[in-house]
Amino acid sequence: KAGGYFKYQLVVNKDKANSVLCQFAKEDNGKTIKISVGDTVIAEKTLNYTGDQAFYSEYFAIPAEVLASNVKTIQVPDNGEHNVVPVKFESASASADSARLVGGLFMTTSYNTNAAITELTSSNGEVRQNGDVFTVYLPADTGSTKLGYTIADRYGLLYINDELINDARKQEYFLTQDTTTLSAKVYAEDHETSKQYTIQILRGVEAPSDPKPAPDTPGSSNPPATQPPAPSVTPVTPPVTPKPGTVKISGKKTVKKGKSITLTAKLTNVSGKVKWSVNKKKLAKITAKGKNKAKLKALKKGKVKVTAKIKKVKKTITIKIK
Repeated sequence: KAGGYFKYQLVVNKDKANSVLCQFAKEDNGKTIKISVGDTVIAEKTLNYTGDQAFYSEYFAIPAEVLASNVKTIQVPDNGEHNVVPVKFESASASADSARLVGGLFMTTSYNTNAAITELTSSNGEVRQNGDVFTVYLPADTGSTKLGYTIADRYGLLYINDELINDARKQEYFLTQDTTTLSAKVYAEDHETSKQYTIQILRGVEAPSDPKPAPDTPGSSNPPATQPPAPSVTPVTPPVTPKPGTVKISGKKTVKKGKSITLTAKLTNVSGKVKWSVNKKKLAKITAKGKNKAKLKALKKGKVKVTAKIKKVKKTITIKIK
């Protein structure tokens, strides 16, 4: 009602970007909603939905600094510790009722988009970093070196000279020249965000005594002044064959007639837009879709099969409607 509000403590992930997912009714067009985290308003709008669905969903991102200043840890009996933030909902008008939240309110997190190499080590040399360029300094006539790679996210991917490698194992390279150059490309957890690096291996060149590496910031690039000779590298370990993509669906497997549930598709080694479908549209229907999420509305009692498909990979589960 006008002048009133309601507030929830919603669980968040402190290490990722968080968004409040709300479901609204089209018939509330013209009404307002104001959403605050702590004392900071993160969204204030008048509903103006032009789609065909009776209900629809919207995401409202929580800025990182707002999350950091409002998050706290609470102890839930029999359920451990949780990081939460206070989220307040009210009308943006002092004299009119607010838009309703219908059938769903969730806190969602995004995939990690950090595609950085955080550390590079050599078994028998010294390593210096200058932006997107790593330089490995080895004694003259060194025959080989083992490089250890640490990337920002354990679910990311690392390619060296366009070949996927196992970043959990050190990679050995045999050297036939005094200058060897490797091209490294890192993909973040979302398998879309990427970052390119250059790795120079130098024999017989002394490492700088007082290195002052430039910070590794997105978009920075410090290529070598001259183009080095073409690489001549023979990896000892064979390249890792990429694992096939998989899709898993999480969420409740039962729902009462007239109610809705949210299903989430967890993607592994595959990325892109998830397409959702239901085999019996008279029993249930998809009423809202988000990034890798779908809202299923139960219409009649029975069993339906819900499929999440991305490219050529798909997963189907059975939902029971009581």
